[in-house]
Amino acid sequence: MTKRLAVTIAGAVSLGSYEAGVLFELLAAIESHNAEAERRANGSLDRIEIDVLTGASAGAMTAAIVAQKLLLDPQALRDPAGNALYSAWVKEARITSFLETRSGEDPLQSFLSSLAIDEIADRHLTPPAPAGATQPHPAAAEKVRLGLTLSNLSGVEFQLDLRPFGNFEYVRHADVFDVGLSALDAPGRVDWKRVKSAAIASGAFPLAFRVRQLVRQRSEYVQENLLWIGQDREMVYTDGGVFQNEPLGLAKHFVDDIDDHRNVESRFYIFVSPGGRGASQRADFVAGNATLLRTASRLAYSIIDQAQFQDWITAEGVNERIVSLDKVALQLQGTLVRQELGPDAIAPLVNALLTLIFPAQGGKPNPDLLDGRSRLSNQYVGEYAELRARVGQEAADVWIDAVLVFEYAADLGRRDEMQIYAVTASPNELAGTGLHSFQGFFDESYRQHDYDVGRNKARKVIRAINDRKDRLGPIHYPAADQEVPVAESLSGLSMGQVDPELRKKLFDQMRRRINDMLKAAGVNVFERLASNNFVVPKILKKILEL
Repeated sequence: MTKRLAVTIAGAVSLGSYEAGVLFELLAAIESHNAEAERRANGSLDRIEIDVLTGASAGAMTAAIVAQKLLLDPQALRDPAGNALYSAWVKEARITSFLETRSGEDPLQSFLSSLAIDEIADRHLTPPAPAGATQPHPAAAEKVRLGLTLSNLSGVEFQLDLRPFGNFEYVRHADVFDVGLSALDAPGRVDWKRVKSAAIASGAFPLAFRVRQLVRQRSEYVQENLLWIGQDREMVYTDGGVFQNEPLGLAKHFVDDIDDHRNVESRFYIFVSPGGRGASQRADFVAGNATLLRTASRLAYSIIDQAQFQDWITAEGVNERIVSLDKVALQLQGTLVRQELGPDAIAPLVNALLTLIFPAQGGKPNPDLLDGRSRLSNQYVGEYAELRARVGQEAADVWIDAVLVFEYAADLGRRDEMQIYAVTASPNELAGTGLHSFQGFFDESYRQHDYDVGRNKARKVIRAINDRKDRLGPIHYPAADQEVPVAESLSGLSMGQVDPELRKKLFDQMRRRINDMLKAAGVNVFERLASNNFVVPKILKKILEL
């Protein structure tokens, strides 16, 4: 049996260095494990493969790089201090580059240089030629599904039919770039320029980097209620983390397409994020002190929190109901095995309910009924086999039908439990958390620190999987027992400890940009002087601790 991983990489800004460390270690572990599985050749160790990658914002750039290198350039993922992720996030993503406005850049479009991001993407998302000239990475499945979240500022229109007549139109801004990849692809089948553009668009942190324009095709949107004129449309995008910062739901959607709700026991999810799952409720925010500024600030944080946790909330709710369904299903199976209840006692009611839920079509069994029976027989394969062996085929089939009824009643049809492993850290363990996670860009040592923390966190999760004899394990990776040295003095770094000269450069850049924007908006010179000499400096100095 092959165990398959769907990997979700959250938005992280400069803490993409942490996620780079996690991904490097995860890929190294899978390569080591699969080599040992092949060496044993006796089936005692299952292969592990990655077949789904989803990412948001900084995580989208990382997911795109990993997907390409897994299939086309595996050597670029192997050196701990020279792999593509390390080069992009630790060596190249630095504030000095972002403060250098390139020729042709419009200062009114962003606070920082967006072309600096393009240069990094060009180095790491331009595929080697010819495609398919090398064997894929041992961690790669034969096919890999890549999904990058996007925030569509143009919007995509949809229409819902209303009863008894009329319709309702709405615009959706949460968007996705989705592509299927394979090591067997003919050169040129995958448009890597579009993949690169989508990854850059997903990472376009609002205001810091300029928005991006992508040409989208009608065929990329499968919804039947889509309103679309023509074939291709140019749309404007910003940071994919605005609406979907932790796209676990997207990973699950891809998995459903691939697995068709089967092989649940061999499907696992890895969630990578520099942020832990801590709650952010603010007890000090009450109606009595809700000034306009405090309300606006809290509203912004609430929107961000919702984007971060939405898929977790959904997954948790579904998982809880699945656990309840499993409990009832196993209780009924035990009752039938012990013959405390015979199949004849429940068959009439179960059959009557199935007839209502899945009515025959054209005198033939409903395809959804046949699919449900097949899916659940696979999902509960051990319990089904035990019941058939000890009581008989009729009891086993009636039990599956009863579970199908339970599943429908709980609104769990074609859903399955997500076995999620989280590789996260807390702010006091990282160096780049400050300034809304931009702080890591100020110094390579900060990014190196967070990269090393990410490696250790991945090793810790692997050790826990093995120690607890978890279903994903055992993972053969001897290096997991060792710790990567970390500069502990940088853990929990504050903005006040960052080089003041660099903070001053960012201060000056932001001050100039705000003045340019006010000028372009027609604000007169006296108002601009007042703003730029009193209001803006006060706010920026507080943020940058100057």
